Amino acid sequence: MNRNLFAAAAFVAASGLVHAQADWGFISTAGSPDPVGAFNLANPSGPNAVLGFVDGNFNRGMDFIRRDSFYYYVSTDELNDPGDRGLWLWDKNVNTQLATVDYSDSGDGAASFDPATNTFFVAVDDDDDTDGDSLYAWTDLNGTPTFTEIGETGLSSFIGIAVNPADGLLYGYDSSSEGLYTIDTTDGSTTLIGLSGESLGAIGGMDFNDDGSVLLLSSGDDLFTVDITDGSLTAAGNIGLNSSALSFRVPTPGTAALLGLGGLAATRRRR
Repeated sequence: MNRNLFAAAAFVAASGLVHAQADWGFISTAGSPDPVGAFNLANPSGPNAVLGFVDGNFNRGMDFIRRDSFYYYVSTDELNDPGDRGLWLWDKNVNTQLATVDYSDSGDGAASFDPATNTFFVAVDDDDDTDGDSLYAWTDLNGTPTFTEIGETGLSSFIGIAVNPADGLLYGYDSSSEGLYTIDTTDGSTTLIGLSGESLGAIGGMDFNDDGSVLLLSSGDDLFTVDITDGSLTAAGNIGLNSSALSFRVPTPGTAALLGLGGLAATRRRR
């Protein structure tokens, strides 16, 4: 059995094929290439949906832009060719590389899409002379994507960043300090909201639901809801497979799926 079929068989056996109406998606480290799964938060342990596979491994952040499409960021490890690094689009299980990066980023990382500004933010260790993760922005996503460094965060282990659709603020969870922060999207500086006291792994993901009422964090195969007022975590179940990225899926039918990206931006401006 080739590696793709083996990965598919292992993932299906672990999660079970179901009708894909799950409201959250994730990239798992369970195969090579990494599989994409989905689950309902009301019953995250499954059976869960198998959506397909990303192009390779070492995926460090994703965010759905439509029900079955998401941007994702690929970092570097021994399983990837250097040319795999950069920005990708997954669209109904078709993977397209949109742009590359020219440095060897290592370790953890996280990403989040802001529909109001059509920007895909990435927090990543870029191996520069400053310790810790840097905040970058992918812009001009519908043309020739541009990767621009915004600034240093001063933190070393972001396992998830997420834009709140209610107000546009960017949040990040740093597993090294065990804290939740807001991140300034103009200079990368961070402000501590609170410490969770939870010892989590260095790989995971984080995202808000469509109205900003739920902030969900994954670490390994565990899920936590995050209180944005004090950074505390509440156990929210287990998805049964280690995750390297997590995102809310745009609802369908109705609401955000029919609004489109411009409608989402307008909705935020009216609040």
